[in-house]
Amino acid sequence: MGALPKRAGDIDPLGKAKRPGRRYYVDNHGGKCAVYWLDGNRRSIQRSVKCPREIDPGEQLWLSSRVCFRHSDDISRRVQVRCPPAIIRADTSDRADAGEYTLPEAPRDAGRAP
Repeated sequence: MGALPKRAGDIDPLGKAKRPGRRYYVDNHGGKCAVYWLDGNRRSIQRSVKCPREIDPGEQLWLSSRVCFRHSDDISRRVQVRCPPAIIRADTSDRADAGEYTLPEAPRDAGRAP
């Protein structure tokens, strides 16, 4: 067990909380789009997807929570946009593969009287 803090000032209010490391992107390179994720210095393979109408060639979308943001050289286009299904599917399929959406099985004798 770790030592308890001696004064209130010794307590870190954020504790070990940190932002999620994995961020999902859709890039449009000349009409060819790909979805991928970055996590620190790791990068997934790029999967080709149909280009969403929200981004023009040379632009990029990234998923933050359940909101997408567009990055563009044109500052007026750097806004929040509707998330295309490809980026949402990439996030949810990765979470399902990691078991984040799987509930543990209940014990076989759960709910039975002793």
